[in-house]
Amino acid sequence: MIKNRVTILDVGSSGVTALIGERGINNTFTVLSAARREYDGFAEGRFFDVGEFCGAVQRAVGELAENIKADVKKIYVGVPGAFVRLENRKYKIAYKGKKKIKQVDIDDLFDAGRAAVEKEGYEVISHSDVYFVLDDNRKVFDPVGNISSMLGGNLTYILCEKYFTDAVRKALSGIKADKIKFVFDGNAEGLYLLDREMREFPSLIIDVGYITTCFSIVLGNGILATQSVDFGGGMLTARFVEKFDLDFDDAEKLKRMVNFGISKGANSFYSLETDDGIRQLPVGEVHGQVCKGLEELAAYTEKFVAENSNKVKSVIKLYLTGGGITYIRGAKDYFASKLGVHVEILSPNVSGYNKAGDCSVISLLDYALNDNNEKKRFFSDFFKF
Repeated sequence: MIKNRVTILDVGSSGVTALIGERGINNTFTVLSAARREYDGFAEGRFFDVGEFCGAVQRAVGELAENIKADVKKIYVGVPGAFVRLENRKYKIAYKGKKKIKQVDIDDLFDAGRAAVEKEGYEVISHSDVYFVLDDNRKVFDPVGNISSMLGGNLTYILCEKYFTDAVRKALSGIKADKIKFVFDGNAEGLYLLDREMREFPSLIIDVGYITTCFSIVLGNGILATQSVDFGGGMLTARFVEKFDLDFDDAEKLKRMVNFGISKGANSFYSLETDDGIRQLPVGEVHGQVCKGLEELAAYTEKFVAENSNKVKSVIKLYLTGGGITYIRGAKDYFASKLGVHVEILSPNVSGYNKAGDCSVISLLDYALNDNNEKKRFFSDFFKF
């Protein structure tokens, strides 16, 4: 039996990860090969150096091809929120009489709305459903098998900037990849990290990376709203560099030492080993810089929720993920206290990939394996190269 095996490329704000994996027993994953390459990243929806990004992609995917002794022909590419545009539309199709709803009817509904969301400079990369509506006004998550004279829905169309897709295609053009599917990170994370029951109510996933943070309100199989802001764990590093006159590596080391459980007393210090000797840095001052960063993130969060309050009628559950700040002990609780709500950290339950910073990689892998195994029709240009 041929196993369901896929290749993915996760694009983060400081590095790219290429991985080949397959489904293991009990719905687990088997990672056959993985490679990561760092690059300068992006901000405000633009790479700092497109050439460097392309080189990182080529080296990471090229290493996979070398490891498996074969060309990578088909690849799923994760798209960060900074390069995504979201279009939510409500459509319906009326039939001449009552009929049993089939998968083809759902496909026709999505196809009917696609032309209205196409934008210059963007590609429609996927669609999903927030919910469907039948002729008795019932909202359902799966209409297949229901009898109705009408099928409507609150539909999500995800568009990706051609600036991003062109850069990825350019990077992969030299390694014989002839099929590429682009997947929005926020959509993949929502489907993998939140089970179906959790997705019956609106949830806000806050994915904090190194340079950028993506907010996504998840409901059903769709996304109600999303936004990317230029904030990440790297901003805390920059604060330490400026405040304590540290070089970059020492500032990163200090950030990973932070523990809000340590007392801020006058005699409390972090002992940081540098090339110039041991630096004694007051705990209160170190924590103060982290708090300022977390307060900035809380302000971004409150603004995003307020701007999208008309789309959410019930209380949103908040989840924090990504590798930007989740490893800082006590950061989640301080962040939650600024918002006045409960916040949970999401992380994969996968051996070797069980940190919040692994969420985008494993979510993309899960999405790719499910997609690769489905026997339904997709948009004809999903794999256009």
